Amino acid sequence: MIVSKPWMNSVLVAGFIVTALAGPVRVSAQDSRSNTRGLVLSAGFSGVSLEVETGDAQTGSGGHLLAGYAPSRLVSIFLRGDVARVDIDVADIDGSYNLIFADLGIRFSIGSGQHTFVPYLVAAFTGQSAKASIPVTPLLKSDVSINGAGFTLGGGFDVFFTRTLALDLGVLLTSGRFSEVSVGSLSSNIDSLDSRAARVTLGLSWFPVIPRN
Repeated sequence: MIVSKPWMNSVLVAGFIVTALAGPVRVSAQDSRSNTRGLVLSAGFSGVSLEVETGDAQTGSGGHLLAGYAPSRLVSIFLRGDVARVDIDVADIDGSYNLIFADLGIRFSIGSGQHTFVPYLVAAFTGQSAKASIPVTPLLKSDVSINGAGFTLGGGFDVFFTRTLALDLGVLLTSGRFSEVSVGSLSSNIDSLDSRAARVTLGLSWFPVIPRN
């Protein structure tokens, strides 16, 4: 069960208000200055922060890839993956782990077509995993991971250099739980651990197909 957070409700309400105020926009392909319709491919850098239960936040950095499709300039669906390396900040432990997010989501673009600056809001279902190789003996390591799911809300903006290429800056906030531990090929359910994660991302987005209308 995912616990609702006040900031989630605020982002959702803001999204509905902004989308309603934006209204339908009709811009011809010839006059458009940006395009968020059709196929989109994106890649870039990510800074991440993770808190589990009442523990301190752990931070790291990595990258992301995204592929999506927009049947209109306003709405698109996407698949996104983030991987970041996080240093373990615990006394007497020297190491790191990989933090992985997989998102299936929807994006609402605001003002695409007539502007080069295009804000957007996103919502997604998210799978999350923290993985590390733990020494068992001086010559043997075992892969250990904790896995779970969550819900992500966020937003950002695209700044278009051309109608099909944009600089993408975004913030994603994930509220969820870790509920499974895996050691090698074995896995087991555990008491759920509440988690809060934040991702700040900077990348390039490419919308290769310019619509005719």
